[in-house]
Amino acid sequence: MKYTSSEGNLFFKMMHDYLLIYLPKQKCSSPYTVMSCRTAINQMLDYFQAKLAVPLKAISFESLTRDEIMSFLDHLR
Repeated sequence: MKYTSSEGNLFFKMMHDYLLIYLPKQKCSSPYTVMSCRTAINQMLDYFQAKLAVPLKAISFESLTRDEIMSFLDHLR
């Protein structure tokens, strides 16, 4: 996995904006929906941090391949 700080910063900025701007303000999602999405994202980040054996800040869009996401979904089942 390649990592540059700008990729990681972009990933976490977009997650932040999704949870604090898009869901509650643009989509008018309930606080419970936002909390549920936050929990799911945190579970995904914990999984990838452990599976990829990288620090949290090293997770980026580039590291979350289709196969990695499918692996996470299999893990949830």
